[in-house]
Amino acid sequence: MHATVLSESEAAQLFERYRELQRYASWSVEDAVRVQALGPLLNTQLPDLVEDFYQEIERHPNAAKVITGGQEQVARLKVTLIRWLEELLAGQYGVDYVARRWRVGLRHVEIGLDQVYTNMALSRLRLGLIRVLSDIWSGPPQELVVSLGSLHKLLDLDLAIIEDAYQAEYLRRHQQIERMAAIGQVAGGIAHELRNPLNVIKTSVYYLLHARSPTAEKTAEHLNRIHKQVGLADGVITALSNFARLPLPDMEPFDLGAMLREAVDSASLPSSIVVTMNVEPEDRHPLGDPAQLR
Repeated sequence: MHATVLSESEAAQLFERYRELQRYASWSVEDAVRVQALGPLLNTQLPDLVEDFYQEIERHPNAAKVITGGQEQVARLKVTLIRWLEELLAGQYGVDYVARRWRVGLRHVEIGLDQVYTNMALSRLRLGLIRVLSDIWSGPPQELVVSLGSLHKLLDLDLAIIEDAYQAEYLRRHQQIERMAAIGQVAGGIAHELRNPLNVIKTSVYYLLHARSPTAEKTAEHLNRIHKQVGLADGVITALSNFARLPLPDMEPFDLGAMLREAVDSASLPSSIVVTMNVEPEDRHPLGDPAQLR
């Protein structure tokens, strides 16, 4: 899940993961109701909390360095953070809510904010909410304790989904680096894969240019060879491009024997090499991506 705009299936997957975390934290409808009831008490205090939040950031260069747009950017970020806190207290925690929390994590990776500062930022907001709520609470103390417990659960769930996004993006980037390193290592092999069809094309072009009165059948044969080898070369380039982009495999049942035969046919092996294949009946239709396997 790399893109900041999630597909419907990715958002649904992410929401199911969030629901699993809710069950793990014993989150309930009653928790959502209690947090929603805190909204009217806390919403008027949010601007002061956010002001304190960004004043603290300015005192820490490693956190402040990601803010490169000056005071205009800070002003926009303050509005965004107030909206984020209002959503936190709204009592509605569906698919869109979870997707927005996920994007917060991805955005922090993109701007280069160390994850520890995200954790500490949420801790500072948590302490600010607790302080304000404790100061203005007029109900029974026991109800405050229970409401704070629900708020803690919700903040922990937010932090979990943000950290999950951090880890997913870190893993994606790490795999990308590994893939690029692997591309460098196999460059010689790719050159060999391209040289084979190019040599066949060169031979056929030479024949077509220099043959005296070639038959129509012979001309068609060499044109077909050129057409086939261009397709093979294009396949090598496509495979290399896909490898660099780290595509997800398109998993489906496929004919293993047919895939192997296509791979062997495209290899242009010398006539001195004899290939034998033995595919067991139970292995003939495995689940996989035949294009990537080829």
